[in-house]
Amino acid sequence: MKEFLIILGLIIVAAAIKTALDEKKRRKKFLQEMTDRFGAYEPNEMSPLRMDRVTHYHGSKKRENVIDDITFKDLNLKALYKKINVCRTFYGEEVLYDILRSPEFEEAPLKERDELVSFLYDNPDVAAQLSLYLSDIGREDVMPLSDCISELEILKGRTKLGRMIFTEFLCFLAGIGSVVLIFVNPMAGFFAFFIVLFINLCVYFCRQRRIEGYARCIISVIRLIDSVRHLAKLSGDNVAGQRIAGMNSLCDKIASLKRGSFLLVSGRSGTGNLTDVVLDYFRMYLHLDLLRFYTMLGEVTRKKDDIMALSESAGELDACVALASYRKSLVKWCRPQFTGAGKEGLYYKAKGLYHPLVKACVENDADFSKCVLLTGSNASGKSTYLRSVALGALMGQTIYTVCAASYEAPFFVTATSMAVSDDVLAGDSYYMAEIKSLKRIMDLSRQDVPLLCVIDEVLRGTNTAERVAASTEILLQLSKRSLCFAATHDLELAGLLEDSFDNYHFSEDVDTGSGDISFGYKLMSGFAKSRNAIKLLILMGYDEEITDRAIERCRTFLTEGVWKKI
Repeated sequence: MKEFLIILGLIIVAAAIKTALDEKKRRKKFLQEMTDRFGAYEPNEMSPLRMDRVTHYHGSKKRENVIDDITFKDLNLKALYKKINVCRTFYGEEVLYDILRSPEFEEAPLKERDELVSFLYDNPDVAAQLSLYLSDIGREDVMPLSDCISELEILKGRTKLGRMIFTEFLCFLAGIGSVVLIFVNPMAGFFAFFIVLFINLCVYFCRQRRIEGYARCIISVIRLIDSVRHLAKLSGDNVAGQRIAGMNSLCDKIASLKRGSFLLVSGRSGTGNLTDVVLDYFRMYLHLDLLRFYTMLGEVTRKKDDIMALSESAGELDACVALASYRKSLVKWCRPQFTGAGKEGLYYKAKGLYHPLVKACVENDADFSKCVLLTGSNASGKSTYLRSVALGALMGQTIYTVCAASYEAPFFVTATSMAVSDDVLAGDSYYMAEIKSLKRIMDLSRQDVPLLCVIDEVLRGTNTAERVAASTEILLQLSKRSLCFAATHDLELAGLLEDSFDNYHFSEDVDTGSGDISFGYKLMSGFAKSRNAIKLLILMGYDEEITDRAIERCRTFLTEGVWKKI
């Protein structure tokens, strides 16, 4: 028996040494890769459930003038978020999402964050070290911390903590007693050991299932404290060092959570090595993690404000690493220049503006002090340009990074109506959904903050006569209270709105020999004078009978002003 225990002990020690050496090698490799690939990191995989959980932190802030759901969907900001998101922690993912949905209307907070992002941009080795230590916290799919703490308070209120701790302590004593008995009376000891093992595992799995989600959140807080302590090695007389020093001060306030925390954390790294497996069995047999969880419950709820502040600080540090890496990945970018123009002096200026999600996107300039009516052929680039304009304003006011050579404008509330669809569950037709979307923009235009609104195909869900009449009045009203960008196929609007809107268009080039259509995607002044809808039908292989008759009908209408049977 004695020899067996000695051999077992040697195996455990050897496994621990191997684990430590492997971890040291892994960290060195990780640090080198993060430094070399800065600006070219692979974005994180985001399951629908994880994406939903990431939004909870933003929802808990309850800010005003955030990007609403319609604009978020119209501009495909979820795709932009996923492209930027190389965060190493769930806290960073939460903060990054909140940043992208919360435009600032003063430059001070933007410059404060930009100072850190710029430092990391210029010092990729420091960014890599931050990522290394933050990765110790992990990105496992945990319950959002704000939700977890709220539910822990509920759990604490309905749980008789004294009884739970006493029960776990009895299981612990029974486990220790059965092991001691093996050395006194091996036969009786082993018999008692297996009985206690069966009872303790049954009780353990019954209770562990109820608290696992909460325990994982608390474990992430413990790992957060450890990571911040390691980050102290990077403290220095720079903006990152100052942030880390502030985080260390918060750690001091919640340091008591670390006492005995190894009982909760041990064996949960998920690496599958022998040390973890052994620790996991000890934990389950002796109820070590359950015992510590129940004793920590009250402490966590008492110190929730400091815990949340620490998680937000770590999340912002992580998000800034992601933003610095994103800047590095861009072919061209600039910091915005903001002015304090009132609602009477709205303007938008940008050089080399492009869409961040479109590969090899053609750049266009923007210099507007008047509303813009955009016309043009199908697939010529109108919608992409409108999204580029809206994204320029939003990215400038959120991540202080615009995909352009230069950008200058006042602070805007930005709202769009571009990808409207009917809502069967709500009982809304396409037209009802569209006018609701436009009504919210009309309401926003009455606020004191300047409005930048982008509308693609105004009232496309109704007949031509009423669409032109209603669109004219809606756009005229918006032109008095906002900087409005609208795209339309109704060329009548160009003349009706010429006093309030400047006309611009996109066009196409047609090869007279082959009939093929190509697009330059360059913005041009004036309204469009060409049409290509039927040409695109031809290119897609529609029957000639359909396309020839369609051309003839269109020619008759344009010549005589009425539709005729042919």
